[in-house]
Amino acid sequence: IVLPGGIALQRPTLAAEVNAVGRFREGQLSELSSATLRVRSPSLEAEARLIAPIASPDQATSFPVAINSRGRLEVLAEFIGPWLPASLHSLGGGYHAEASASVALAGGELNAAKIRVEQPRVGWDDRQLSLAALAIDFGGTYAWPEHRLVARTLTIAGDAISAAAEGTYSSDVIDMQLAWRAKLETLQGAMAPVLVSAPNASLRTASFTDSTRGAASDTAEPDLWLLRGDCEGRIKLRKSTANSTLELDTHAAATQFEIVQPTALLSAQAVGPLPPATAGAARPSKPVGGSQGTVVWAEPLVTIDGLIRYDLADGHLEAEKLQLSSDWFATTLKGDLVWNDSGGDLKLRGPARLRMPQVATHLTSIVGIPVQLQGIHETPVDLVASLGGDGPMAMTIKANLGWESGEVAGIRFGPTTIPVAMTETTIRVEPASIPVDQGRIVLGGDVHYRPGPPWISVRPGMVAQNIRLTPELTHRWMQYLAPMAAQSARIDGTFGATLAEAVIDLEDPMRSQVRGQLQINGITLDSGPMVNQLIGSIRQIQSLVRGTASTQDTERERRIATLPAQNVDFEFAAGAVTHQRMFMDIDRARIVSSGQVHVDGRLNLMAQVPLDPAWLGSDLKGLAGQSIALPIDGTLSRPSLDSDGIRRLVGQLGTQTLQNAAESYLEKQLGRGLDKWLGR
Repeated sequence: IVLPGGIALQRPTLAAEVNAVGRFREGQLSELSSATLRVRSPSLEAEARLIAPIASPDQATSFPVAINSRGRLEVLAEFIGPWLPASLHSLGGGYHAEASASVALAGGELNAAKIRVEQPRVGWDDRQLSLAALAIDFGGTYAWPEHRLVARTLTIAGDAISAAAEGTYSSDVIDMQLAWRAKLETLQGAMAPVLVSAPNASLRTASFTDSTRGAASDTAEPDLWLLRGDCEGRIKLRKSTANSTLELDTHAAATQFEIVQPTALLSAQAVGPLPPATAGAARPSKPVGGSQGTVVWAEPLVTIDGLIRYDLADGHLEAEKLQLSSDWFATTLKGDLVWNDSGGDLKLRGPARLRMPQVATHLTSIVGIPVQLQGIHETPVDLVASLGGDGPMAMTIKANLGWESGEVAGIRFGPTTIPVAMTETTIRVEPASIPVDQGRIVLGGDVHYRPGPPWISVRPGMVAQNIRLTPELTHRWMQYLAPMAAQSARIDGTFGATLAEAVIDLEDPMRSQVRGQLQINGITLDSGPMVNQLIGSIRQIQSLVRGTASTQDTERERRIATLPAQNVDFEFAAGAVTHQRMFMDIDRARIVSSGQVHVDGRLNLMAQVPLDPAWLGSDLKGLAGQSIALPIDGTLSRPSLDSDGIRRLVGQLGTQTLQNAAESYLEKQLGRGLDKWLGR
């Protein structure tokens, strides 16, 4: 069927039935009193009924009709496609529609419509929206092909999004009010990338990816994160014929808003310089997020209020005010966006207030370590984004974090301000010195949050200096670096640390790698379970080599241990901390320890106890400087010391005693023989 203007419609088969009543005068149709047109085609039925008589109809006449249609949108699209926007390239789903309109060959005007669609699919540009069901009710006028809308009532209801609108929308004048609601997770799941051939005004079959079945395409985002939450808002759109500026006054709120990293992104893959995990090895899942992924950020309430002006002529967008707020921040931004065919550049700037206790709560959920921060921090915020071409968006947000006081992992620190820059892939923390009593912590590094599993890289160099030890700090993590200090009820001293490498996998901390050096400035502590066992072993050794039990030390002296000033190399890998040659003085004996402590507390250590010459009698001086090896396993709270080294010492002492006795006898016998020989 070729319509005026060259528009062609084509179907494999078509059946039409026309019933009409009218009057002819002088060979012309002077009046069409009534008419019914029924059209049937595979997957499409439509009936148009004339609802008012028409005098002298011709090709330019608009016919007031009531329309009832059902079938598939794919088929309907082939009929109405020439009058739809060029960006709309695909329709699908089963539908039933009732409408009243005035229809002409060159266009028409819709006055009312009630449409119900099952499993609708709408494709435009590079996206497709798929829903379970959709209901549309319209009252007003919609004229085509000029696309002029005057809505008295317009409601759209679906499982993912619903909206209500009223007002006027045309190329000349816009005065619309829109209220909407959306379920982000359902809506994002309903959206999918689409592969479309060259643009054309007519609709065509398109190839869509199916995210639920894991289909992929070259245009699909490889690391699309998920959004959850219930959102609602309202928008006022205004534009007059006097200018080309579109004004948007908007308010939106999201409750229980979450950013979720999909499980697919947490699969075995490289994390920075770390190699991929062993094939088939599953990453541990956090209790939040379920099987679909891990919640990396959550907000109970986020609101956006803004007044934005957009120049339709040059693509310039100006944010007169854009207010964002949540339970932990509030900011008002101003700036502009320049948009054209090659892309756009966005610049926003404004002040922000951060409530640091709430910030600490979010950081705790991310890093898995309790973080406490106090104070309200004010900072300027600069946001620059480049939306150029077909490539990914480039973004930079600059601000700073600050607090009055805080605590992390048992370390309490004072007021600090830290510069922070966030891009589309990384959060960069510029080096900053954080005061801790008489010492300091130097913080600096990058948090890489996409693509793939999030990880932290810490800049090499000194990270701690003159940090005073407490029992809490020792219990949290110092006991893994210095296991001899585990379970100490009282400890005093300072330490520092320098890192040569630090790559921390936030999703699977056991895959992290940290290398560095622990600087011990001198630590005194009350003995814990491991030191108590070592004291008992040292007592045995002293008793063996002296021949009598050692009782000269007081009870307090037996309970005190010290770590002298020293530098100790350490490494964390495969879930265990390894240290090399750590010296400790216990009960007037020096012990050298090396080995591993797993994060679950399991021990694989070796303690070396050198034999002090002061312990040895004149007949055992040959043993001075030799070391007794004491393997230690078990756990930090229940260490187990292997006494094989002491048993070997017993045998060694017995051999030495026999040897000394034999040598003494020979010396005596030789001495007597020599005296007789000299006398002769």
